[in-house]
Amino acid sequence: MPLECIDIAPDSVENCPIGIEPGIFDDVYVAVRTHLTSAPKPIARTGTTTAANWNTTTGSFVFEQGKSFSKLQCTDSPKYTDKIEGESGSRGVKGTLEVMLQRSPAAIGFRGKHKNAALIVVYKDGDGRWCQLGYIGRTAKVVAGDSELSAAKASIMLQFEAPVEQLYLPDNFDPDNLGGN
Repeated sequence: MPLECIDIAPDSVENCPIGIEPGIFDDVYVAVRTHLTSAPKPIARTGTTTAANWNTTTGSFVFEQGKSFSKLQCTDSPKYTDKIEGESGSRGVKGTLEVMLQRSPAAIGFRGKHKNAALIVVYKDGDGRWCQLGYIGRTAKVVAGDSELSAAKASIMLQFEAPVEQLYLPDNFDPDNLGGN
């Protein structure tokens, strides 16, 4: 099954609306929770789990028949942040991923279609490692989706948030070829 591609990255200057220049884009992959029969989850954490392995995963993505990732092509590198929240003794980590997309009917449609959906978001970090925000049971949501249209800029910012920090997927993970994870 081919990916549902939200083609918002212009491939030539002629196809660039409002003077946006083509360039190198980072891909972000989004899975709708209800389209998955299984997905990676955090490893079982015990007293012997090392800090280096704390955010690793076990399992793989398995989609329902005919479903797959939506692929978003970003106009800038995704920005991940997290913070510890809550009272002492019951603190958790909230992760946030912000992505910038070329404003287009497909990008605006993605935002509208998935604004209330439970999601799992997959992206590469600055070191080139595949990361995952959210998992079955603790999914990510679109919490912001600001759009800007002017003579100089046509963009849409999507912000995903999950009640968990990012997880690291195996080195051989390939969202374009799920047989490799």
